Amino acid sequence: MKKYLLSQLWLTLILIIPSYCFATYIFPIENKIGAFAQFPFFYLLTAFLHYRLIKAKEKNPRQFVTSFMGTMGLKMFISLLAAVGFGLLFRDEVAFMLIHILVLYFVYSTFEIVLILKELKNKKSPIS
Repeated sequence: MKKYLLSQLWLTLILIIPSYCFATYIFPIENKIGAFAQFPFFYLLTAFLHYRLIKAKEKNPRQFVTSFMGTMGLKMFISLLAAVGFGLLFRDEVAFMLIHILVLYFVYSTFEIVLILKELKNKKSPIS
């Protein structure tokens, strides 16, 4: 889990640079706090759900696919609620906030799926 959190932290730090450039030069917004508040939100959400998936796999490997689908659905729903919340809080930059949260959702979800697939292939788990 520590290796996953460290990898996710590096991903977050790498994503901050293009996000800042995008918010400053390409699609300038005045209030960058909302955009950068999305990073800890997605970091914590993805870390918590990854932990939950690992525990579900250890508890009952045959139910992993069900847990995975449920976790991804929960992540999508929470992200949708966050998009609405950020949109309401930052009405002047609503277009940027929605695009930003959508991109972060896809990047963090892809990251999580790739690392879970690597873990499942490396451990030769009975999950098939």
